[in-house]
Amino acid sequence: MKGEKANVAAQSDEDKDNILFKKLRKLINLIDQLRDCGVNEYIKLPRICSLGTQSSGKSSVLESIVGLDFLPRGDGVVTRRPLELRLCHINSGDPWAIFEERKGVKFTDFVKVRETIEALTDEVCKTDKNIVDKPIVLNVYSQTCPDLTLVDLPGVTRVPVGNQPKNIEEITKNMAVRYIDDPLTIILCVIAANSDIATSDGLKLAKEIDTTGSRTIGVLTKLDIMDAGTDARKALMGEEIPLKLGYVGVKNRSKQDLVNKIPMSEAARKEKTFFKTHHVYKNMPPGYLGTDILINKLTKIYFKIIRENLPRIVKAINDRVKVAEEELASLGQPMPTDDAGKMSMLWNMLNEYCDIFRNILKGKYDNKRLSFLKEEGGYKIKILYKKLLEEFTGDYKATAGYTDENINYALTIHEGDSIPGFPSVDAFIYLLRPQLEKLKDPIEECFQNVFQYLDYLSGKILEKTFTRFPQAVNDMSDLISNYLIEERDKTKYIVDSVVDMEINYLFTNDYEYLNNFTTFLPKQQRNNNMPMGGGMQQQGTQGANNQMNNNMGGPGQMNMGMNQERPQPPIDAKNVFIREIRNRIEAYFKLIVRNLRDSIPKIMGNYLVKEIEDNMQIKLYNKLYNAREMTDLLNEPESVAERRKELTALIKVMRNAQKIIRRDPDLMTVMQIDINDSDIAPKEEQKPQPKTDPFKKEPAKPEPALKAQPKFEPSKTMPSAAPQKPAADNKKKGGYGNLFG
Repeated sequence: MKGEKANVAAQSDEDKDNILFKKLRKLINLIDQLRDCGVNEYIKLPRICSLGTQSSGKSSVLESIVGLDFLPRGDGVVTRRPLELRLCHINSGDPWAIFEERKGVKFTDFVKVRETIEALTDEVCKTDKNIVDKPIVLNVYSQTCPDLTLVDLPGVTRVPVGNQPKNIEEITKNMAVRYIDDPLTIILCVIAANSDIATSDGLKLAKEIDTTGSRTIGVLTKLDIMDAGTDARKALMGEEIPLKLGYVGVKNRSKQDLVNKIPMSEAARKEKTFFKTHHVYKNMPPGYLGTDILINKLTKIYFKIIRENLPRIVKAINDRVKVAEEELASLGQPMPTDDAGKMSMLWNMLNEYCDIFRNILKGKYDNKRLSFLKEEGGYKIKILYKKLLEEFTGDYKATAGYTDENINYALTIHEGDSIPGFPSVDAFIYLLRPQLEKLKDPIEECFQNVFQYLDYLSGKILEKTFTRFPQAVNDMSDLISNYLIEERDKTKYIVDSVVDMEINYLFTNDYEYLNNFTTFLPKQQRNNNMPMGGGMQQQGTQGANNQMNNNMGGPGQMNMGMNQERPQPPIDAKNVFIREIRNRIEAYFKLIVRNLRDSIPKIMGNYLVKEIEDNMQIKLYNKLYNAREMTDLLNEPESVAERRKELTALIKVMRNAQKIIRRDPDLMTVMQIDINDSDIAPKEEQKPQPKTDPFKKEPAKPEPALKAQPKFEPSKTMPSAAPQKPAADNKKKGGYGNLFG
């Protein structure tokens, strides 16, 4: 019974793996198709990069994964261009390969593949051992290879060889960093086990980039040539340098095997025999040794990273299409060749300019509104209106700078040779005029600010609308500026006229002023036969002294109150005049400020802003018609035409990518397949961590034993992609099916 259960469990695991690999092939084919159609030029796609020092066995590991002997070999630096391997598993037939740089040529002889790799390397790097970051893309179709995309990077080189530059170490490290820095890249870190792994430059570089170790797989090579009495068990179990994805030990072909041309199938058999018979490795738990284990782990991790990031990639593709189409629309259609077509295009651009200008001023929604103009609008002009003469309202006192002596002096010098006791209106004007003159500068400033904002808005819209024709922008700007200046000057004449009118001609029909400030004896007090001073205290002279006003009589009317119980003490009429003049200046000044705060914005709004909104288009058309020579300036610069080609190509790539994504209706089902963490990092691998990490400058604190390996997650997200939802939520809501139409 136990044997039957074990067989059933084994069969179940095998079925699960078969399903996984079939689904994985769908996702990998999708990513490869996206890469083939050019998406990787704009959006980062998942991949696996091999990283290691020179002669650490990277190429041999890749050959073991592929199951074919095809990579160049030799002493010193062999890999001098990155080699991107796109592996595709086939169920039958002989293997073949295709180079992207040799399209149309199908290679079935893998000796020729090796020679072609060397030839393509020499074409770019020449024969002086230089290293160049220009990948060779090789598609391999074989029954022996899994469905993966791998990049073989040049090994980190310390000592220059031949004519290599002296900073070859810096060059190789910088190239490696450019590849492994991508958060969607799995780092396949190859380390020679016959040396101290703590001194491995490749592992050190991987730890610097992938600080959490969440996307780095360690591969220990040369286990069979370690010193006698030593083994790599602790390193494989993660007890020396921990990695969340763990380590796998492999045995590559030896130099003698290569000389004897041992086939890859025989090498795989010898590898299994070595691990089964080794006195240490044969007792290790499963999941740590052998190329098969490495392929299985890479396959599942690669599946997981594609599944988790595909929704972000889809969103990024959709976003790039939208942005590119908007930019392409802003560049407009290709340039016509005849004058009539050019004039029609010029009128259309002018019409677009006027529409955007008008809608921004009126605050209308306009989908043509440019992104950098979203904060602009007519509301900013209204803010300027609201602030007009604001400092002269509220508690502002026009006569605050006048003392009683100043006012008395004004009354005295304007008394002339007439009979004393009658204040002259000239004294009122003499004191009021300087205060009204103070209103001119704020009004002028407000007017200029309104015009400057209109001119600024016009320039911004014009620059973007006519961006295709920089030679025409200046002439068009002059044409529009002349129109705006004409309307500004007309409006300024009206504004200045109204301001001069308010300052130079003193008159009002304001009821409150006429009722309270046109007589020394208010109407109410005359009707009640009360002393004039009392009424003046309540209405006409609110700022005068209460005691003095209650005892005051008008000129020649000192004893009009027949019912008074006691005589009123006399008061100095000069003080009464001073207070009355002060109160009347304050009242009339506030009246003028109120009038100007209402009338000036109306004038500017009607004769300048509204005029531009209503009549700009027709007047500019007339000016443009009389300047037909402007069509000669409509010559599109090469940069604009080139940018249109780039955007057109980008949109074509992204549209093709969208078609590829929508092509497979089962993609949603594939996205919902889950992988246990133990499939990637076996539980037996989780041992107590070392007390020190040789790649950290300060000693690391003791870490507890890991209870469960976390699910693989890239340490960074794509800039243009949406945040990734947890897998559980996606499963409950039907996965990511809505992303694929």
